[in-house]
Amino acid sequence: MKFLQEIRQRQVIPLAGLYVVGAWVVIEVSSVFFPAWDIPDTALRYLFVAAAALFPVVLLFGWFFDVRRDGLFRTVKTDTGEIRAAPLGRGDYAVLGTLTAFSGAILLLALLQVWKSVDASPDSVTATAERIENSIAVLPFTNLDPNPDTGFFSDGVSEEILHRLSATRALHVLGWASAKILGQSEVSPAEISERLGVEYLLHGSIRRDGDYVRVTARLMDRAGLQVWSQSFDRKLESIFVIQSEIASAVTSQIVAEIVSSDGQSTRPATYNMDAYNEYLVGRALTHARGPEWDVKSEAAFRRAIELDPAFAPAHAGLAYSLFIMSTPTEERIQAALSAAERSLELDPNLALGHAIKGVMQTGLGLASPAEAEQNLRRALELDPALSDAYNWLSINLGRQGRLAERDVIWEQAYQIDPLHPSIAGNYANERANHGDFERAMRMLEPFTRLPQMGGAVFSALVTVNAEYGRFAEAIGVYDGSRSSPYWAALGLQEQADKLLAQIQNPYVQALALREVLATRGEHQQTWQFIERYMNEFGYEYEMVDPNDQAWILETQALAGDYDGVIDRFEDAADGDALAWIENVDGMIVADLLNAVGYAYLQSGDIDNATRVLSLEPQRLAHYKPFSSPLLLATMALNAALRGDDDLAYSRLSLAVDKGWADYYAAINDPRWGDVLLQARFVKLMENVKADIDAQRAQAEAMLRDDD
Repeated sequence: MKFLQEIRQRQVIPLAGLYVVGAWVVIEVSSVFFPAWDIPDTALRYLFVAAAALFPVVLLFGWFFDVRRDGLFRTVKTDTGEIRAAPLGRGDYAVLGTLTAFSGAILLLALLQVWKSVDASPDSVTATAERIENSIAVLPFTNLDPNPDTGFFSDGVSEEILHRLSATRALHVLGWASAKILGQSEVSPAEISERLGVEYLLHGSIRRDGDYVRVTARLMDRAGLQVWSQSFDRKLESIFVIQSEIASAVTSQIVAEIVSSDGQSTRPATYNMDAYNEYLVGRALTHARGPEWDVKSEAAFRRAIELDPAFAPAHAGLAYSLFIMSTPTEERIQAALSAAERSLELDPNLALGHAIKGVMQTGLGLASPAEAEQNLRRALELDPALSDAYNWLSINLGRQGRLAERDVIWEQAYQIDPLHPSIAGNYANERANHGDFERAMRMLEPFTRLPQMGGAVFSALVTVNAEYGRFAEAIGVYDGSRSSPYWAALGLQEQADKLLAQIQNPYVQALALREVLATRGEHQQTWQFIERYMNEFGYEYEMVDPNDQAWILETQALAGDYDGVIDRFEDAADGDALAWIENVDGMIVADLLNAVGYAYLQSGDIDNATRVLSLEPQRLAHYKPFSSPLLLATMALNAALRGDDDLAYSRLSLAVDKGWADYYAAINDPRWGDVLLQARFVKLMENVKADIDAQRAQAEAMLRDDD
């Protein structure tokens, strides 16, 4: 009791109370301004820690000192037990200095941690996007259902609102993949807006309670400030009406008047909520791309169709799961095509139905490229936010050889959905092929901070790094750094052999084997494996993709089967070599020309060798001036095969300057002949070998760290 009385006499309690109130005000103000200053919410924890750490300092200060109108005094206890104020002495200044230094250190550490959280968070990753007028991103609505397994419902409703907004034509709506990824992160709303280059964000919450649903939607501007909010309480069967109402209300806040949906149906796609539920489950599975996603999503879409055979989106979803990433059996192909056509019979204005039909026509040759393109463009007319349709249209234009148009569509796709794995992976590869390594890595880097980056991004990170001679970085992309074929590129053949022993898929094994054995010059072994693989699985050369045909011919030429290469090339070309070559991708076509030209040279047919090596198909001309180090090195070999050693040296030197480092594959490539023995080439390759040795040491350090 005496102690508590003394605390009151020393005015400790009022000071502690003032401190708590002041700290609370600072934290509350920070919670409001941190998002506007692009500081993540997680940084608030450091202010809490600092406030807690300073509390004992405040108590000590209140015990020993008293702040009055006429100055600062030391509180002392007299012999009679009375507390009185006394002037500060020399020792008091030392105590004050210690308390001040300790407090300053705590505040400095807290501010440093806040700064680090800004620098290390996903907020600060890569350059921000340019603002687009009347643009919006629909973030995933929070699932307030007590059952967390129903998250697919809130995501599905959010995505439906996104597509309805896209149909207004007055808004630039960001793609779902990017909105979902950033919406589920700890990035502040203001930073999401800046990262995606949008002026508005729409998010909210969804709660289901039996047959009723409550949807709360909030619209925020680029600073993260709320400009509109509304709640909708309806029966669950009215969820489609709610989606339309939210889309209309949001649009009216952004544009002067609501623009028509350009033919998109406004009636509910189904009145059967169980069917809608199964449809959302199937769509969630296709987005997640988890284990056996195609089988599981197919089952969900089929259940939706059983519950409502007239539910058009479920038929389109079924076509998607049957075709995309599935085994291309005749039965599945026909079922997918039937499902896509049925979806359009039920709803001719269904964007996904047109898109999936168009990509099937493109990939399987079920219609002319022009007809497939028409379906894909119709899908984008109906839903400009359907990012998959942009990606598939790019592939279609590439197949037609319209490469400049393809790149424009890819750029549009990236602007709409920059965190869509397939779009980012494909377009980053293309930018790297054009020599823009920095842009390619800016596209891919944000995915490295995600729990799962997606197969397309993973592949692009590996190939882009390898294309620019960064083999150690390419190895590092692999989990545990133990399964990359690029160990052989660094001369670590033992580790490469372990890789080959681990691969189960014969096709992947053939690709890896070719990569590994090329660095040793063991080309005949690679060719023998490919022949055995094709015979075992009943593949005829004419059945495989033109790109695969190209690398098969290259391997066959390096193995010394020159007559076989010439026969296959002339049969495929059928008198028009340039027309056939145009079906091969731009980067691969250069390897094909070198392989066929080399086969003609070794057979003594100089005229045909010169003709083939001098061909410049449109796909190759698209990359002029050559700026990718891999393409420069390939074209250096082309010049060497044509006998132009000066051009070969000029191109190879530029390739090395840009990062090319495929040392072991080059010195074991018989097509170079004696060219690499020239003094200037020897010196150039010595520099490449030094780079490889440095990367090898880096890779060996990875192995030690893993052990």
